[in-house]
Amino acid sequence: AADRLVAHLAAATGESAAREAVLEGCLALADERMADAIRRISVRRGFDPADHVLVAFGGAGGLHACAVAERLGMSRVLVPVDGGLLSAVGLAAARLERFAERTVLSPLSVVAASLPEWLAELAAEALGAVSAVARGDQPVVVERRLAFLRLVGQEATVVVEIADGDDLAARFAAAYEALYGYPPAAGRAIEVESLRVVAATAAEPVIPALAVTPLLAPEGRPGTAYLAGAPRTIRLFDRDELPPGVTLAGPALVADRYAGTLVAPGWCLAVDGAFALVLTRETP
Repeated sequence: AADRLVAHLAAATGESAAREAVLEGCLALADERMADAIRRISVRRGFDPADHVLVAFGGAGGLHACAVAERLGMSRVLVPVDGGLLSAVGLAAARLERFAERTVLSPLSVVAASLPEWLAELAAEALGAVSAVARGDQPVVVERRLAFLRLVGQEATVVVEIADGDDLAARFAAAYEALYGYPPAAGRAIEVESLRVVAATAAEPVIPALAVTPLLAPEGRPGTAYLAGAPRTIRLFDRDELPPGVTLAGPALVADRYAGTLVAPGWCLAVDGAFALVLTRETP
Protein backbone atom coordinates (compact mmCIF):
# COMPACT_ATOMS: atom_id res chain seq x y z
CA ALA A 1 0.00 0.00 0.00
CA ALA A 2 2.86 2.38 0.82
CA ASP A 3 4.53 1.61 -2.52
CA ARG A 4 1.29 2.33 -4.40
CA LEU A 5 0.90 5.63 -2.53
CA VAL A 6 4.48 6.63 -3.37
CA ALA A 7 3.91 5.73 -7.01
CA HIS A 8 0.74 7.81 -7.11
CA LEU A 9 2.43 10.84 -5.54
CA ALA A 10 5.55 10.41 -7.66
CA ALA A 11 3.50 10.83 -10.82
CA ALA A 12 2.48 14.29 -9.61
CA THR A 13 5.46 15.51 -7.63
CA GLY A 14 8.48 13.38 -8.46
CA GLU A 15 9.78 10.27 -6.71
CA SER A 16 11.99 12.00 -4.11
CA ALA A 17 9.27 14.42 -3.00
CA ALA A 18 6.72 11.60 -2.90
CA ARG A 19 8.83 9.51 -0.55
CA GLU A 20 9.42 12.49 1.71
CA ALA A 21 5.67 13.21 1.78
CA VAL A 22 4.83 9.63 2.75
CA LEU A 23 7.48 9.60 5.46
CA GLU A 24 6.26 12.93 6.81
CA GLY A 25 2.70 11.57 6.88
CA CYS A 26 3.85 8.52 8.85
CA LEU A 27 5.65 10.81 11.27
CA ALA A 28 2.53 12.94 11.73
CA LEU A 29 0.50 9.81 12.49
CA ALA A 30 3.04 8.75 15.13
CA ASP A 31 2.97 12.23 16.70
CA GLU A 32 -0.84 12.19 16.84
CA ARG A 33 -0.90 8.70 18.40
CA MET A 34 1.43 9.87 21.17
CA ALA A 35 -0.55 13.07 21.71
CA ASP A 36 -3.79 11.09 21.95
CA ALA A 37 -2.26 8.77 24.55
CA ILE A 38 -1.43 11.82 26.66
CA ARG A 39 -4.98 13.15 26.20
CA ARG A 40 -6.38 9.89 27.57
CA ILE A 41 -4.48 10.27 30.85
CA SER A 42 -4.89 14.03 31.19
CA VAL A 43 -7.83 15.73 29.45
CA ARG A 44 -10.17 12.85 30.17
CA ARG A 45 -9.24 13.08 33.84
CA GLY A 46 -9.80 16.81 34.06
CA PHE A 47 -6.24 18.09 33.48
CA ASP A 48 -5.28 20.51 30.71
CA PRO A 49 -1.86 19.60 29.23
CA ALA A 50 -1.32 23.28 28.39
CA ASP A 51 -0.90 23.94 32.12
CA HIS A 52 2.03 21.54 32.36
CA VAL A 53 5.50 20.81 30.95
CA LEU A 54 6.02 17.83 28.63
CA VAL A 55 8.91 15.58 29.72
CA ALA A 56 10.52 13.84 26.73
CA PHE A 57 12.48 10.63 27.17
CA GLY A 58 13.42 7.51 25.24
CA GLY A 59 15.74 7.30 22.27
CA ALA A 60 13.34 9.17 19.96
CA GLY A 61 11.30 11.11 22.52
CA GLY A 62 13.17 14.34 21.93
CA LEU A 63 12.65 14.07 18.17
CA HIS A 64 8.86 13.99 18.54
CA ALA A 65 8.53 16.32 21.55
CA CYS A 66 7.87 19.65 19.84
CA ALA A 67 5.25 18.21 17.47
CA VAL A 68 3.47 16.35 20.27
CA ALA A 69 3.51 19.45 22.49
CA GLU A 70 2.02 21.58 19.71
CA ARG A 71 -0.84 19.12 19.27
CA LEU A 72 -1.59 19.38 22.98
CA GLY A 73 -1.33 23.18 23.19
CA MET A 74 1.78 22.90 25.38
CA SER A 75 4.52 25.50 25.20
CA ARG A 76 7.38 23.94 27.20
CA VAL A 77 9.31 20.67 26.93
CA LEU A 78 11.94 19.28 29.30
CA VAL A 79 14.55 16.81 28.03
CA PRO A 80 16.55 15.51 31.03
CA VAL A 81 20.15 14.40 30.94
CA ASP A 82 20.46 10.94 29.37
CA GLY A 83 16.76 10.99 28.53
CA GLY A 84 17.34 8.03 26.22
CA LEU A 85 18.15 5.95 29.31
CA LEU A 86 15.54 7.43 31.62
CA SER A 87 13.65 4.17 32.13
CA ALA A 88 16.83 2.32 33.06
CA VAL A 89 17.96 5.16 35.33
CA GLY A 90 14.52 5.17 36.94
CA LEU A 91 14.69 1.45 37.68
CA ALA A 92 18.08 1.89 39.31
CA ALA A 93 16.95 4.86 41.41
CA ALA A 94 13.36 3.81 42.10
CA ARG A 95 12.13 3.95 45.68
CA LEU A 96 10.60 0.87 47.25
CA GLU A 97 6.87 1.39 47.72
CA ARG A 98 4.01 -0.56 49.29
CA PHE A 99 0.43 0.32 50.17
CA ALA A 100 -2.29 -0.83 52.52
CA GLU A 101 -5.98 -0.31 51.88
CA ARG A 102 -9.35 -0.77 53.56
CA THR A 103 -12.83 -1.03 52.03
CA VAL A 104 -15.30 1.27 53.81
CA LEU A 105 -18.53 1.65 51.76
CA SER A 106 -20.10 4.09 54.21
CA PRO A 107 -21.20 7.75 54.07
CA LEU A 108 -18.46 10.24 54.90
CA SER A 109 -20.63 11.88 57.56
CA VAL A 110 -20.92 8.53 59.39
CA VAL A 111 -17.26 7.48 59.34
CA ALA A 112 -15.48 10.87 59.50
CA ALA A 113 -14.59 10.46 63.17
CA SER A 114 -13.06 7.02 62.54
CA LEU A 115 -10.87 8.05 59.61
CA PRO A 116 -7.80 9.15 61.65
CA GLU A 117 -7.69 5.80 63.48
CA TRP A 118 -8.13 3.77 60.31
CA LEU A 119 -5.48 5.78 58.47
CA ALA A 120 -3.04 5.26 61.34
CA GLU A 121 -3.60 1.51 61.17
CA LEU A 122 -3.08 1.48 57.41
CA ALA A 123 0.07 3.61 57.77
CA ALA A 124 1.55 1.12 60.24
CA GLU A 125 0.76 -1.74 57.87
CA ALA A 126 2.25 0.00 54.83
CA LEU A 127 5.38 1.12 56.72
CA GLY A 128 5.91 -2.42 57.95
CA ALA A 129 5.59 -3.83 54.42
CA VAL A 130 8.25 -1.45 53.09
CA SER A 131 10.59 -1.99 56.05
CA ALA A 132 10.45 -5.75 55.45
CA VAL A 133 12.06 -5.37 52.00
CA ALA A 134 14.18 -2.21 52.43
CA ARG A 135 17.82 -2.08 53.48
CA GLY A 136 18.35 -1.62 57.16
CA ASP A 137 19.73 1.92 56.72
CA GLN A 138 16.90 3.13 54.47
CA PRO A 139 14.42 5.44 56.24
CA VAL A 140 10.77 4.75 55.45
CA VAL A 141 8.04 7.41 55.28
CA VAL A 142 4.32 7.66 54.59
CA GLU A 143 4.11 9.03 51.07
CA ARG A 144 0.38 9.52 50.47
CA ARG A 145 -2.97 9.02 52.15
CA LEU A 146 -5.84 8.61 49.70
CA ALA A 147 -9.60 8.44 49.95
CA PHE A 148 -11.70 7.00 47.12
CA LEU A 149 -14.94 8.96 47.27
CA ARG A 150 -18.17 9.10 45.26
CA LEU A 151 -21.72 10.32 45.51
CA VAL A 152 -24.07 7.71 46.99
CA GLY A 153 -25.48 5.70 44.09
CA GLN A 154 -22.53 6.27 41.76
CA GLU A 155 -20.07 3.55 40.74
CA ALA A 156 -17.01 5.58 39.69
CA THR A 157 -14.86 7.07 42.45
CA VAL A 158 -12.83 10.25 42.69
CA VAL A 159 -9.40 9.94 44.32
CA VAL A 160 -8.74 12.64 46.91
CA GLU A 161 -5.47 13.07 48.77
CA ILE A 162 -5.93 13.44 52.52
CA ALA A 163 -4.03 16.15 54.38
CA ASP A 164 -4.27 16.94 58.09
CA GLY A 165 -6.90 19.56 58.85
CA ASP A 166 -8.42 19.51 55.37
CA ASP A 167 -12.16 19.45 54.72
CA LEU A 168 -12.48 16.18 52.84
CA ALA A 169 -15.92 17.04 51.48
CA ALA A 170 -14.62 20.33 50.05
CA ARG A 171 -11.65 18.58 48.46
CA PHE A 172 -14.00 16.02 46.93
CA ALA A 173 -16.20 18.77 45.49
CA ALA A 174 -13.19 20.51 43.91
CA ALA A 175 -11.81 17.28 42.45
CA TYR A 176 -15.26 16.26 41.18
CA GLU A 177 -15.74 19.57 39.37
CA ALA A 178 -12.25 19.44 37.85
CA LEU A 179 -12.96 15.94 36.54
CA TYR A 180 -16.52 16.33 35.25
CA GLY A 181 -16.73 20.07 34.57
CA TYR A 182 -19.58 20.75 37.00
CA PRO A 183 -19.97 20.53 40.81
CA PRO A 184 -21.55 17.53 42.55
CA ALA A 185 -25.31 17.67 42.98
CA ALA A 186 -26.32 19.54 46.12
CA GLY A 187 -27.84 17.45 48.86
CA ARG A 188 -26.39 14.11 47.75
CA ALA A 189 -24.35 12.32 50.38
CA ILE A 190 -20.67 11.52 49.81
CA GLU A 191 -19.66 7.88 50.26
CA VAL A 192 -16.20 6.65 51.25
CA GLU A 193 -15.60 3.66 49.00
CA SER A 194 -12.12 2.85 50.38
CA LEU A 195 -8.94 4.24 51.95
CA ARG A 196 -5.35 3.69 50.91
CA VAL A 197 -2.04 4.64 52.52
CA VAL A 198 1.18 4.51 50.48
CA ALA A 199 4.57 4.18 52.18
CA ALA A 200 7.99 4.33 50.53
CA THR A 201 11.67 4.58 51.22
CA ALA A 202 12.71 8.21 51.71
CA ALA A 203 13.72 10.20 48.65
CA GLU A 204 17.41 10.70 47.92
CA PRO A 205 18.75 14.23 48.49
CA VAL A 206 18.28 16.44 45.45
CA ILE A 207 21.53 17.59 43.85
CA PRO A 208 21.39 21.40 43.65
CA ALA A 209 21.43 22.88 40.17
CA LEU A 210 24.38 24.96 39.03
CA ALA A 211 24.15 28.71 38.79
CA VAL A 212 23.40 29.70 35.20
CA THR A 213 25.21 32.49 33.34
CA PRO A 214 23.89 33.41 29.88
CA LEU A 215 26.25 32.15 27.18
CA LEU A 216 26.43 32.40 23.42
CA ALA A 217 25.67 29.17 21.62
CA PRO A 218 28.37 27.64 19.43
CA GLU A 219 27.83 27.90 15.71
CA GLY A 220 27.10 24.22 15.23
CA ARG A 221 27.49 22.27 12.01
CA PRO A 222 25.18 22.78 9.01
CA GLY A 223 22.76 20.03 8.07
CA THR A 224 19.55 19.45 6.14
CA ALA A 225 16.23 18.13 7.40
CA TYR A 226 12.81 17.74 5.80
CA LEU A 227 10.49 19.92 7.91
CA ALA A 228 6.94 21.15 7.24
CA GLY A 229 6.89 19.82 3.71
CA ALA A 230 10.25 21.12 2.50
CA PRO A 231 13.99 20.57 3.02
CA ARG A 232 15.51 23.11 5.41
CA THR A 233 18.99 23.96 6.58
CA ILE A 234 19.41 23.29 10.30
CA ARG A 235 22.28 23.42 12.79
CA LEU A 236 23.66 20.25 14.36
CA PHE A 237 25.06 20.17 17.91
CA ASP A 238 26.60 17.65 20.28
CA ARG A 239 24.86 17.93 23.63
CA ASP A 240 28.20 17.88 25.44
CA GLU A 241 29.13 21.19 23.80
CA LEU A 242 26.09 23.00 25.25
CA PRO A 243 26.83 24.06 28.87
CA PRO A 244 24.24 25.53 31.27
CA GLY A 245 23.19 29.00 30.19
CA VAL A 246 23.37 28.42 26.44
CA THR A 247 20.33 29.36 24.37
CA LEU A 248 19.63 28.83 20.68
CA ALA A 249 16.72 29.04 18.27
CA GLY A 250 15.38 26.29 16.06
CA PRO A 251 15.49 24.60 13.73
CA ALA A 252 18.35 22.60 15.24
CA LEU A 253 19.20 19.02 16.15
CA VAL A 254 20.99 18.17 19.40
CA ALA A 255 22.49 14.68 19.67
CA ASP A 256 23.90 12.90 22.72
CA ARG A 257 25.19 9.38 23.28
CA TYR A 258 21.78 7.71 23.38
CA ALA A 259 19.18 10.06 21.87
CA GLY A 260 18.47 13.16 19.79
CA THR A 261 16.37 16.28 20.32
CA LEU A 262 14.81 18.29 17.51
CA VAL A 263 14.33 22.00 18.19
CA ALA A 264 11.55 22.64 15.68
CA PRO A 265 11.02 25.93 13.85
CA GLY A 266 9.26 28.34 16.18
CA TRP A 267 10.92 26.82 19.27
CA CYS A 268 14.01 27.86 21.22
CA LEU A 269 16.26 25.87 23.53
CA ALA A 270 17.99 26.73 26.81
CA VAL A 271 20.24 24.54 28.95
CA ASP A 272 19.37 24.81 32.65
CA GLY A 273 21.53 24.35 35.72
CA ALA A 274 20.84 20.60 35.83
CA PHE A 275 22.09 20.23 32.21
CA ALA A 276 18.52 19.54 31.03
CA LEU A 277 17.32 20.93 27.72
CA VAL A 278 14.35 23.27 28.12
CA LEU A 279 12.44 23.87 24.88
CA THR A 280 10.04 26.83 24.75
CA ARG A 281 7.54 27.54 22.01
CA GLU A 282 7.96 31.12 20.82
CA THR A 283 4.35 31.59 19.63
CA PRO A 284 2.10 29.28 21.69
